[in-house]
Amino acid sequence: MGDPRGSSSVEGAMRRKGISSAMVCTIEGLVSFLGSTHIVEDWKIGCRVKRTKVGTETLIVKEEISEIAQRFMDLSSSKGKQMRDRAKNLKDICHRATWPGGSSRHNLDGFIWSISKDDTK
Repeated sequence: MGDPRGSSSVEGAMRRKGISSAMVCTIEGLVSFLGSTHIVEDWKIGCRVKRTKVGTETLIVKEEISEIAQRFMDLSSSKGKQMRDRAKNLKDICHRATWPGGSSRHNLDGFIWSISKDDTK
C-alpha cells in the first residue's frame, strides 16, 4: 500500500483545506516523538486510526484514511471545529515559545551558552 499523500485527490483535498504534505510529515514526526496518547487523549487534536489485519500484515486501509480526512475537513462538524481550534491554539503556543524571548528559545539559548562557555579556568 503506497503513501496516500501521493494520490492527487487526497493531495488536492489537503491543499484546499490548507494542509500541506510538509505539515503531514511534521505531524507524523510529532506523533512518533510524543506518542498518540498526548495527541488524541490529552490535547484532543487527533484520532486513533483503526488497523486491519490483511494476511500477515497489519494495514491502515484507504477507507479508514478517507473517513478520518472527511471528519477533519467537515467544516459543519462541531467536533472537527473544536479539534481545529485546539490545534491552532497549540500551534500559536509553540510559535510563541520559539520566538525570541519565548520559553523554548530561552532554554535553548541557555543550553548553548552553558555548553559553549570555557570551563578550563
